[in-house]
Amino acid sequence: MSKIEKYFYWLCFFLAIYITIGFKLVPYIIQDQLVKNLDENLTLKTSVEKVEFNPFIFEAKIHNLALLDEEGNKTISFSQFKLNIEVLRSILESHVSLKEVLLQDASINVEESLDGTINLTKILKNKEEKNDEPKKDEEASDIKFLVSKISLLNMNINYTKQRKDKPYKLSLNNANYILYDVGTYKNSLASNDLQFNINKNTKVSLSGAFNTLPFKMYGKAEIIDLRLKEILDQQKEILNFNINEKARFDLAINYNINTEKEFDLKLETQKLEFSNIDINQNKSSIAKLNKLMIEKLNFDLLKQDIRVNNININDLYTNITSDKNGLNLATLIKKPSAKTQKQVVKEEVKVTPQETKPWNILVSNLKQTNLDLTFRDTVNNTSVKTNKFNTDISSIKVTGSDILLNKLKISNPNIVYSDKKNAMNLNLNNNLISLDKISILKNNIDISNISTAQSELSYKDKKTSLDINLNKPKININSLKIKDSNIYIGKLNLNTPKIDFKDSKNGLDLKTIDTNLTTNNLNINGPKISMASITLINPRLNINDRTNKLQIDINKINANVNSFLLNKNDILIKSAKLKKGLLTFKDIKNKTNISSEKMEIKISNIKQSKNLLSLASLNIFDPSISMINNIDKTKILAKNIDVDIRGISNGKNGLKVLKTNVSKPNISVTLEKNNNKVIETTKNIKKDTSKESTAKLNIGPITIDNAMLSFEDKNLPLPFKTIISKLSGNVSKLDTRKSSTSKLNVNGVVDKYGTTQITGVVDPTSLKILTDINMLFKNISMQNFTPYTGKFIGKELKSGKLDLDLKYNVQKSNLDAKNNIVITKLKLGKKVESKDAVSLPLELAIALLEDSNGVIDLSIPVTGNMDDPQFAIAPIVWKAFVNLITKAITAPFSLLGAIFGFEADEINSVDFNYGKNEITPIQKETLDKITQILNKRPNIVLEVVPSYDKNKDLYALRKAIFDKIVLDELKDVKEKDYKEEYTELLEGLYEDFEQNIKSLKEQYKNDEKTYISTLEGYIISKQKVETSTLTQIALTRVANIKEYLVKVKKVNTKQIKISKKIDIKTQSEKTSNIDLKLSK
Repeated sequence: MSKIEKYFYWLCFFLAIYITIGFKLVPYIIQDQLVKNLDENLTLKTSVEKVEFNPFIFEAKIHNLALLDEEGNKTISFSQFKLNIEVLRSILESHVSLKEVLLQDASINVEESLDGTINLTKILKNKEEKNDEPKKDEEASDIKFLVSKISLLNMNINYTKQRKDKPYKLSLNNANYILYDVGTYKNSLASNDLQFNINKNTKVSLSGAFNTLPFKMYGKAEIIDLRLKEILDQQKEILNFNINEKARFDLAINYNINTEKEFDLKLETQKLEFSNIDINQNKSSIAKLNKLMIEKLNFDLLKQDIRVNNININDLYTNITSDKNGLNLATLIKKPSAKTQKQVVKEEVKVTPQETKPWNILVSNLKQTNLDLTFRDTVNNTSVKTNKFNTDISSIKVTGSDILLNKLKISNPNIVYSDKKNAMNLNLNNNLISLDKISILKNNIDISNISTAQSELSYKDKKTSLDINLNKPKININSLKIKDSNIYIGKLNLNTPKIDFKDSKNGLDLKTIDTNLTTNNLNINGPKISMASITLINPRLNINDRTNKLQIDINKINANVNSFLLNKNDILIKSAKLKKGLLTFKDIKNKTNISSEKMEIKISNIKQSKNLLSLASLNIFDPSISMINNIDKTKILAKNIDVDIRGISNGKNGLKVLKTNVSKPNISVTLEKNNNKVIETTKNIKKDTSKESTAKLNIGPITIDNAMLSFEDKNLPLPFKTIISKLSGNVSKLDTRKSSTSKLNVNGVVDKYGTTQITGVVDPTSLKILTDINMLFKNISMQNFTPYTGKFIGKELKSGKLDLDLKYNVQKSNLDAKNNIVITKLKLGKKVESKDAVSLPLELAIALLEDSNGVIDLSIPVTGNMDDPQFAIAPIVWKAFVNLITKAITAPFSLLGAIFGFEADEINSVDFNYGKNEITPIQKETLDKITQILNKRPNIVLEVVPSYDKNKDLYALRKAIFDKIVLDELKDVKEKDYKEEYTELLEGLYEDFEQNIKSLKEQYKNDEKTYISTLEGYIISKQKVETSTLTQIALTRVANIKEYLVKVKKVNTKQIKISKKIDIKTQSEKTSNIDLKLSK
């Protein structure tokens, strides 16, 4: 046997041994040791079908290995494990080289018991711990390796969680994972591809590559149709809600990990989406989401940068309920029981703060559409509902704690708030909120161009019967800045085209149109609030108070406030201005209308500090204010109202005004024609026992410049109108804080040529304490009073002038007034038809009152106590004037006697002795007084009435005849014989009338005196006197009176009138009186 043959033989021998060991012995040893070691260390029973080993290619295979539990169930198993070692390459290249590692049909059954333990945690047997620390094999750590291919094919992981009712199961199936070139040799780039399913619907895939030293990894991961219910049900014990089966999550993401210098992670999503989510509790849905989709998300750990593009949230619905147990959202996670709670004691760890780089987060184009929110409070019986709520954000940038948001828009067709407990509802329709930018930088907030709008806002409160509607309200803020506690708003604008307020309970309606409120530079700095300006524009405001029957309508209200500052309780306003258009006020109950046109109010330097309010100036201007009372048909019109008040303050010391100017006001009062009947009512006048006002006033001088007052009365047969123009003057300081007086001085022009002046002194605290006022009216045309004289005296005033001197003095409530009235050259005109006219001979009254110069000078004093509830000045003066006129007409001689200092009975008749007609000094005394009156009153006529007494004048004439007979018969008889002769004469005359003297003597034989008087009386009565004699004596008397007055006293003959009628009297006076009468 040659050497070669020997070598070949030994080669074949060793080869046979090698093959025998490799194919037979090695698999047996591997299988034996594998089962033995696994059984020694695991609580599971190991089962291996067979082991194969190919010594030529160094490939080992394990078939059908299974780890079985006590019941013979497979916990871990696989159908084949293959390991292929490239020995030659490993030797030549000095590294461990594995050509292929294959694990096929692996199956892992994971089970979690009721107590929370997992079966895999119990597969290792418990062994005593050894304190010997293993020696570190430094050389082993330097061994390089390379696995060309690793394959995990058709791997399945089944997870089961035991529950009392139904176990939870999750399956990762059909998992295939292939890796190429994994190892540390030459830092090869390894590629990997992983795919598996979760239960039936979810597919997961991961593909990419990585390096081990340093570790680098990149690739793409994708999750398709991850059913959230299958994941969340794993924690069903702590969840108090259910989620629908179709709720899903989808993800497609690219990743990149690099640890070359420091750990760096980059993520980029191609798709991130939640969809078809329905969360319900107690069989009631509390949240639904159609879709939440993030189109792109970029995450850079090293740069600390996150970018999110195109977030869309579609059709989100939430149903939030609050009851006695709280919010339903708060109960979605069950609270752990007391048994399961473990107290954890946390040790305080002091961490040294380190500066960290801030994260940069950018979210672009976020859109949320169709959000439906329902909130119900079952305790308070309230609810809030919104539908189709939309949000659109252009971008959100976050850098650390700094946030920048651009272009935010929120729209919502409808928000409904309902409070059934209080019967209250609030509706907001078509809400729109937008802003251009929100910047939060170092805790400073800056928001620009904020805008809110609604098509309609309505509020209804059935309990209080309130109904409020706002049509298209809008709010715009161009800049809002918040720094610490400081808030700044550049410009704020509130616009409401229409506000409709109804209070049915109180019968009040309020409506506005196009209300616009604007503020500029609003700054809130702690307790300080300031604004550069405030502007309010309201084209139309209407108030209807149905209860009090009041209506107010205002057009075009413009209010401006410049420089407003509120500091705690102090207020400072540099200037304020209010303008309004037409104001109409209607008092339907009292039938009164008030209208004002274009009123303007200006205020400067308003200050409120503690208890002091001050205004530097207040100016009120209104070109036209009118008031109409339709009951008494009174119309008051004020034009060109211009009031300027300076230095106003109100505090503890009372109200103070530096000065007041009233310039060129024009005020007119018109009494329109009133056909309504006036019903007089008697009012019980109660004495005012209230104390005088204790208000503290310090009012500076009041100046009136060029005012005009007019009065017109159309109720009269002839309309009356008078004008006081150029009314100017002043009132001195009014100070109620101390004992002082105020002076008054006002003058003006009445109509065209008249003047007026009012002067005086008053006590500011009360007119009753001291009032000394003098009112002068001069050269007032009486013709202007024709409408009143026409109504009350039935005649026009043709001409005349009036002067009034009215003096009112009040001291301690006691009034002493003097009313001096002077009327010059008064003449009555045409007759005026009036049912109210008096039927009195007014011409006579005028003639009696006028002097020779045509002047009527009257003085009407008034006295009284102003504390008397029945005391009133005007009625007393008018009554005195009426009494004066009545007296002039009804008792003219009493009036003239009072004027000239005579008694009325001294001048109202001329007295003659009975039977006489001669003018004696007795008659002259009376006639001389009459002459004085006639000379001073040239317009009156003295009417002398002839008269005689038919008894006493007749007796006087008969006695005169008797006396003449006696005188003629006894003229030569001596005195000693006269008595006897006289008796005989009487007896003879008695017998001449065929009378029996004897019987008469017998009757009076003892009474001579009666006897003589009886004879005289009978004889006198028998004397014959004709009636014509009596008439003649009456006419002679009046003729003598006229002759004396005309010829002797030179009285105008036109002033003497002899009556044609003869008055026959039967009076019992001592004399026969010729009565005098006065006429015009």
